Amino acid sequence: MRADELAVHTECEETVLVVRLEGELVWPAARGLSTRVQASLPAGPAATVIDMSGVRFLDSSGVAALLALYQSLAEAQAVVAFARPTPLIERLLTIAGLHDHLPLYDTLEAARRAAGGLLVGQSASGRGLADLAEQVRDRGE
Repeated sequence: MRADELAVHTECEETVLVVRLEGELVWPAARGLSTRVQASLPAGPAATVIDMSGVRFLDSSGVAALLALYQSLAEAQAVVAFARPTPLIERLLTIAGLHDHLPLYDTLEAARRAAGGLLVGQSASGRGLADLAEQVRDRGE
């Protein structure tokens, strides 16, 4: 795998779809992340955990891709939690202003438990996330 590639691995663990991201969440690898994850969702609402432990770096397009993923899961009525961001990724998400908008958990187990009770979109309105995504894209251009 090249340094600028992103691998997306999915597996169903009990009642939760775990999506493991591995690589750099940068342009152009970030493009189409939502579509790739959506293709793995079962029919109907699903509990989904995005395991970020393998993400080595993300740029503004990666931040925008995470927002788009979050919004697309909300539209699919999925339950979502983001797990195990590295200290660097957590810092970048904080700088981008997303730390308070995305449900982040230190462990995969905590994210799995939370996915059972968090409905996507309850912690922030869909319009608020759309505005934030637009601001992030504007900063990156």
